[in-house]
Amino acid sequence: MAARTRRTSPGTRLCCAALALVAACQFAPTRSLAAPWPEWLQGQWAGARRDGSNGSTAPMQFSVRPILAGAGFTEDLEVRGERSVYRGFAAIVFDREQARWVMQYANAGKGHFARLESDPGGEPLVFRSVTPDRTDDSALTYERRGDGGLVRTMRVAERGASADPAAWRVLWQDELQRVIR
Repeated sequence: MAARTRRTSPGTRLCCAALALVAACQFAPTRSLAAPWPEWLQGQWAGARRDGSNGSTAPMQFSVRPILAGAGFTEDLEVRGERSVYRGFAAIVFDREQARWVMQYANAGKGHFARLESDPGGEPLVFRSVTPDRTDDSALTYERRGDGGLVRTMRVAERGASADPAAWRVLWQDELQRVIR
């Protein structure tokens, strides 16, 4: 009788990779960090993603949840476009050696993780891609609006040109409001 091989689903592989990230990182209490995780980000958000190239919008859901007793966070998002649904997931933990937040992000389409690291400082919170095989430089900015809303903006620049502010363009922008239950 031939042995059967077992295939692992992409979701299982993503979950295992996220758990490996969490297990591999060192943690510090957020209260003692120079750049603590902004607790106002935690919770459920809803709104729209605006495409930077043509201005079209799509409804979206976004959630931020603490993990490991506050040592890290997860993000889940879903954007419902006209022809498809985009889903993404991130595990975010504080790396004490680098003294910065580290994000491992994956989406359902690509199925592999991209590494982003936070800039020093507080608000706005900015993560920059440090994935070695990236084709562009990217920066994901989280900004709190005066009305309690959240704006997430992904900007990209041709790799190596990011020192020039004019080289950056908006790939997309999320405009979100907290979901009150």
